Amino acid sequence: ATVHNNQEFQYGDADNPFLARLRKKAYRKILESCQGVVAVSEEVRTSLIRDLGAGPAVAEKISVVTNAVEIPLPLDDVRREAIRGDLGMDPGQILILAAGRFCVQKNFGDLVTTAARLKERGCHFRLVIAGDGVQRTDLADRVCRLGLESEVALPGNLTDLDKVMQAADIFVMSSLWEGLPLVLLEAMAAGLPVVAYGIPGIEEVVAEGVTGLTVPVGDPASLADGLEELVGDDELRRRLGAASESRIRTEYGFADYVEKLSRLYRRAAQHWKGTAP
Repeated sequence: ATVHNNQEFQYGDADNPFLARLRKKAYRKILESCQGVVAVSEEVRTSLIRDLGAGPAVAEKISVVTNAVEIPLPLDDVRREAIRGDLGMDPGQILILAAGRFCVQKNFGDLVTTAARLKERGCHFRLVIAGDGVQRTDLADRVCRLGLESEVALPGNLTDLDKVMQAADIFVMSSLWEGLPLVLLEAMAAGLPVVAYGIPGIEEVVAEGVTGLTVPVGDPASLADGLEELVGDDELRRRLGAASESRIRTEYGFADYVEKLSRLYRRAAQHWKGTAP
């Protein structure tokens, strides 16, 4: 079994105490029954042990195997400019990209507020929030109310998101909690500098001032500060973006991922052989 989130039993507005108890019961059964459990980050493992009250013997079953992504092939300049044109980019605009489900966890409302602040400061940018979900209508209404139609685009789910990442200049995350988000790893693999709220699932990957900038959670003004700094500094974007790609290449590649899983599967198989009738 693999656990991806560090808040498996909290659902924001959809919280339900009865369902949470049932879910915890199911997860305890998973821990009891499986020979091994994968947590995608140290924070996920810690939170799972804490939330389920797992003892040492059960906790020993939980191994950290971080997500892995591929480094994409370079995107040629012609294709890059075509993608930017399809997204309504003007010459000289900085493309800020976000992506995910439109839900409480991803907290995209803060990004719309941040975009309004950036516009007030005279920043030349376009924020593209790719994805869909229950909050899409509310976000679209908010964009209109704030007069951000020229600065913020909600194109829905993008089948070529990997290419859009390579055509972007900055990746931004406003999540309130995460395990180890694949979209973050993919953006960094595409060579994007990151500006994000400093939550555990992100701070494990984004090294402050090295691969990106992290700011206090729930503070759109600080998020705007970080983005404004990158929007106005080409060299800083290039430096952080290169460091992002390098970190993913060396620490989150598939070779290491496969080796860790292989060790876990071998250990689980040996344990099963030793206890099977």
